[in-house]
Amino acid sequence: MPLRDVVFVPGHANILEDYLWIVLRTNEMATALRVFTLLDIRMSCPMRWLCGSNAKLSDWSVFKAGGLFELVETALLAIAADGKALSDPVLDIFGPIAA
Repeated sequence: MPLRDVVFVPGHANILEDYLWIVLRTNEMATALRVFTLLDIRMSCPMRWLCGSNAKLSDWSVFKAGGLFELVETALLAIAADGKALSDPVLDIFGPIAA
């Protein structure tokens, strides 16, 4: 049952459900969820794949991850300067490693 249906039942008296309804429906929460999803898809998943694919890739190892972290730092600085850069489809953080 959706939280909205639970909160608006007559006689509802659960303070935690009321608080969750108020907090989770805000624009800030929706924005945060979108940003965290983009960070996961754009950075976290590719980094985890690279770190776990040591045996699959011929010229990659975890010991070469210093360059990986420099690419991520550069991308994060660009995103901090312009927040729209994270949702830009042209942004390819791991392009140099893929090449």
